[in-house]
Amino acid sequence: IAPPAASMGRMIRDQVARQLAAPGADEAATAANLGHLDRVFEALRRGEPAPQPVEKVAPAVVRLGEGLMGGTQRAFVRATLDPDPWGMAARFTGALAAVWGAQDVQSPKPNPLPSFPGTALEIPEANHLLKRETREAAGLSGFAALDTYGDDTPLADLAPLAAWLETLRVGGPTGR
Repeated sequence: IAPPAASMGRMIRDQVARQLAAPGADEAATAANLGHLDRVFEALRRGEPAPQPVEKVAPAVVRLGEGLMGGTQRAFVRATLDPDPWGMAARFTGALAAVWGAQDVQSPKPNPLPSFPGTALEIPEANHLLKRETREAAGLSGFAALDTYGDDTPLADLAPLAAWLETLRVGGPTGR
């Protein structure tokens, strides 16, 4: 559900780069922030301690790096930083569906969609967590999208996913 368009490391870097790309952004600060993130990724890959931030690295980017390298999640982040999700999907031999919320701004459906041996489903009026989101994705920022992530937000209409799951019960996409 909500598979990324690329490896986790690339997705995180792209998200941070988009957030730093505001009109009139300080290019040196952008380079410092992305450089720090790249050093965090390299330290994770090598099993080294967190790098020290240089001048112009935003506190939010420092916190992101610390979070990625933090205790219990460090092994998970290291293991999932570089693998290509679409390469793995292409090798999968069972029933497979890739599911996105139409209003997911965190991990939107890739365009163009990579080739994979499965079904692509897009859930209307759904966010990253498949909760109901009626605002247009084009008008949402990652921060604004958080408004509908709470437990009090109902799920979107998951009928497309339910219909796909039903095909599995009756011998669907795998032919088994």
